[in-house]
Amino acid sequence: MNLARRALLVGLESFDWTFLRPLLDSGRLPSLAGLLARGVHGPLRTLQPQFEPLLWTSIASGRRANAHRVLGSREHADGNDLLPLSALTRRSHCLWHHLTGHAANSLVVNWPVTYPAEPLRGEMVSDLFFRLAGTPDGLEPVPESAVSPAALAADIADLRLSPARLKREELEFFAEDLVNDDPMLPQLAVCLAEQISVHAVAMELLERENWRLGMLRYDFFAALGPRFMACHPPQLGWVPDDVFARYRNTMTHAATYLDHQLGHLLNHLDEDDFVMLVSERGLLSDQQRPNRADVAGRQHGAPWYREHGVFIMAGPGIEPGGQVQGAGLLDVAPTVMHALGLDLPQGLEGRVLLEAFTEPEPPSLAAMPAQDLERCGGHRPNRQLSQTEQELLSARWTETGIDPHRGDQPVDPGRIDQSIQFNLAAVHIDAGRPEKALPILESLHRHRPEDDRIMIHLSRCLQACGDLDRARELLERVVAHTDIRPHELMELARLHLAVGEVDQALASLFRAEQSEGDRPGVHCRIGQVYLQMERFSEAERAFTKALERGPDHAESHLGMARTRLGQGQVQGAIDCALKAVELNRALVQAHYWLGVALSEADMPEEAVTAFETVLSARPTDTDTLKQLIQVLEGLGQDDRASGYKARLRKIETADHMARSAREILKR
Repeated sequence: MNLARRALLVGLESFDWTFLRPLLDSGRLPSLAGLLARGVHGPLRTLQPQFEPLLWTSIASGRRANAHRVLGSREHADGNDLLPLSALTRRSHCLWHHLTGHAANSLVVNWPVTYPAEPLRGEMVSDLFFRLAGTPDGLEPVPESAVSPAALAADIADLRLSPARLKREELEFFAEDLVNDDPMLPQLAVCLAEQISVHAVAMELLERENWRLGMLRYDFFAALGPRFMACHPPQLGWVPDDVFARYRNTMTHAATYLDHQLGHLLNHLDEDDFVMLVSERGLLSDQQRPNRADVAGRQHGAPWYREHGVFIMAGPGIEPGGQVQGAGLLDVAPTVMHALGLDLPQGLEGRVLLEAFTEPEPPSLAAMPAQDLERCGGHRPNRQLSQTEQELLSARWTETGIDPHRGDQPVDPGRIDQSIQFNLAAVHIDAGRPEKALPILESLHRHRPEDDRIMIHLSRCLQACGDLDRARELLERVVAHTDIRPHELMELARLHLAVGEVDQALASLFRAEQSEGDRPGVHCRIGQVYLQMERFSEAERAFTKALERGPDHAESHLGMARTRLGQGQVQGAIDCALKAVELNRALVQAHYWLGVALSEADMPEEAVTAFETVLSARPTDTDTLKQLIQVLEGLGQDDRASGYKARLRKIETADHMARSAREILKR
């Protein structure tokens, strides 16, 4: 395998393929297009909950938040003190620690949760360095501990640009017919000034030859975010005409601006350098944007983000012009280390994207557990935040919307702890560990019995753990409102469907469709109900609507695969199931139905592979075992079939004993 001399990981926050594709097709993103031509690309599945610092820390560490502990904007520290989220919160090693352990230098610029900047082999410029809000004519002083080593601050302080120094024509590139009293103009100016500053510092440091790993994040697109994306064509009904006219091209011009800066970065790389661009999730730009102002402004669950971001990577040994499906945020760190030829540390939860390499070699694992942070160059164990550092962090998290608490309002420590516990439960649910989330949510529900979000997540856990009656009871309480609650109605429909109440499921889904008709999820659920009723024409129509609204919606491709099977279109079923697997390898049911379709297509060897993939994730799945046994016997592989038969008998015996025990307890 060809190893990279250096690796550059660039975060393009909130970039989304649906938004980028028309710009790429029209030639407006030449730097991105050039990278696509010489590398591989695909969607990048996000994690839950979609708390931005959590997502970026998972990218950097390759671990979920139950390991790295970045779970909220504040933490309840020892001594009952409430502290803002900081680099001291993080409990997992990140890529720069691993590079330090290999005696290699790293450059880290504007990565979230890196303040106070920690000692490392290389240079770190934390995200707090770029906090520019100050007097109209100047900047805030460079925060203490914003960079490492400390002497670096004097070298790069002048690279920060004050928003007050921006020329009018620079702002007019992003907006038309500007007026001075426009309330959106200051946000545009600050976002642009910060982006210019980040890029200037990145270029200054990357021009040095003594780094092995570069990590930087461009957050200009995300900082403009939903407020400006609401003005993107086509016009949303709740956006005023004058605001739409002024800012209709802002997000498009932001993307072209970032593409121009990306070109600068790429021009400073050599042919033997590896580069990977990632976004943590995708900002919606199409008809799936919220159609009401009150929905758009929701603090929790605001429907502005797609569950997939983007990734592109190129460099030595990378297949040019290819696509990789099924990648997730946790796969970034191991893939970067593998490209550099480094042993993977123990504990990483993702995988190396080996299919992107022309000569894939299995990754090698480190023989010993990773060193602790102090020995790898992190903060000393007894390091505490100063009062100034706490104030700076609190102000930054409030400015960026990460922390909803205002400084003039009292903060309830109990609510902070509950928020962290809720996010931890969401992490476990996302990881397929409902049994670990259940006791957390049960406790939260006892403290906050009327909290809808807690009831919804608790209902999901109860359903996953088999308590369908209580799960339905909770959801019925949530949807007992005059307002339509589309997401909750879809969850309720899922429960009705689980117990065979198809008419009630359809009724809930049709109510949800009234307000969420532009989202693929509701049409996918409707299709699933029709599948259960074996009404394949209606199912096809529903899944078609879902895929028109979300071409990368894996569950809808799976639903279409099952529909094609029901219609007797076996090859169509195989194609749809393969697409579902490509989009989400963790969607176990897609592998199962792929196996069923392959078996019906008289492709038994391929069917065996699909069924064994299911069993690697669900070793006690009896339906899959029965399908696999039948295929193996058809192939004449009786010895392998006998082994699976023995496993099936053990599972069925254990299930029978469990049912008997439950019957005895009921008497």
